[in-house]
Amino acid sequence: KKVKEAVNAQDLEALADLTAYPVYVGFEGESATPASKEEFLALGAEKIFTPEFVESVGNADETALSPSMAGFVLSTGDGPNVIFGVVNGALAIQGINY
Repeated sequence: KKVKEAVNAQDLEALADLTAYPVYVGFEGESATPASKEEFLALGAEKIFTPEFVESVGNADETALSPSMAGFVLSTGDGPNVIFGVVNGALAIQGINY
């Protein structure tokens, strides 16, 4: 729910606080692996919060998630997604895919 709230508000700081580092960010045609919150924030909100990302993650049903080998995948289907799982005893974002 916190991930969806951060995405719907397009709050990069809040999303960064929910992330474990290093984190994989797979943009179309390229990828990044920010090693810190500062490196993640440097990617910029406009690059992270694409309309497709906000729609797919912001409208996902977090109550219907089932675990996969990668963790939990938050999206509405085949669109951009956020992958999160347990890192050091707490849930955290481990990947963002576009």
